[in-house]
Amino acid sequence: MILHSLRLAAALALAQMSSGGIYTLEKSGVGPGDKLSGGNFDGQGFVEGMTASQQNDGLRLVGGAFEARVGFMNPPPFLLNSSASAVVPLAGGLVSMSVPAGAIPLTGFDLIARQDPASNPVTVDPNAVLRANNRLAINDPLSLVQVQNVFEFKVASDLGYYESNFAAPVMVSFSYTDADADGVIDGTNPPIRASLLNVWTLDETLAQWIRVPGANVDSVAHTVSVPVRHFSVYAFAAASDQNVDGVYAFPVPFRPNGPDAGLAAGQTGTEAGGITFSNLPTDGSIEIYTMTGQLVRRIEIPPSLAIPKYVWDVRNDRGQAVVSGVYIWKVASRTAHKTGRLMVIR
Repeated sequence: MILHSLRLAAALALAQMSSGGIYTLEKSGVGPGDKLSGGNFDGQGFVEGMTASQQNDGLRLVGGAFEARVGFMNPPPFLLNSSASAVVPLAGGLVSMSVPAGAIPLTGFDLIARQDPASNPVTVDPNAVLRANNRLAINDPLSLVQVQNVFEFKVASDLGYYESNFAAPVMVSFSYTDADADGVIDGTNPPIRASLLNVWTLDETLAQWIRVPGANVDSVAHTVSVPVRHFSVYAFAAASDQNVDGVYAFPVPFRPNGPDAGLAAGQTGTEAGGITFSNLPTDGSIEIYTMTGQLVRRIEIPPSLAIPKYVWDVRNDRGQAVVSGVYIWKVASRTAHKTGRLMVIR
């Protein structure tokens, strides 16, 4: 849900006040489906003019002191008070802002989270967003997750937009989708591991994305959060992991029929356990060669590895168990590669 930035100057004639818990609600009328709840704010069936809307606006405000006006606009704007803290979900729950007391030195203000400012900006030049996105595509492997994950944030009051830095950081949380809980953000190609998410802000002068330090990924809540001291255009994005420096294979030697056979640390493996390649990049390939350079097996790294490892069954491309000997492995991403040796003793 995108919150409108301006409040109407005058209330409608039938305005009435309703208080509950930590909020004050001003309402212009009552219509079918109307619903008010105390404590945490819950609203449904808001009146727009004199016609009741049956649409649930999905807005929930938690903590602090605020005033919510309902009935003039749908979705309704609201006022936050700088003397109290609040946690405010915006953009239909895709974004949440935790505003500490005194962070924004205004007596009353609205928060705006507008999705896809390249098409629907508040004040940003849409061309700056488009140029920044194009630079990400060129400077691979940095990959913007999805264009709809770009938001323009604003603080608005009767005086206009508040452009200064905040007195204290505002924590902004973005939601991402991982319905199958495999650790990979749904719909990303190349696949983006959620653990690699960061938050980026738009440098409007240079038209490029700059990483905001301090981002934290919550794999349970499926959010990435970061403290910010100024509102601008933000996106959550990640680099597809092309690093191969940490790749290694084990066990070496692979001796599944020897006296130390087993899967514990220091043991030489089992036929069923195979050889594991660990710390793999997001995408790329694993190749096994003989010492004379003959390709034994080529494996595409699966795109949805929740844990960056893959188990080779120690068989060639024809499904035959490889014979005893020394082999060369090569793990290659789009930007780098690493090699090592294996020993198979059957």
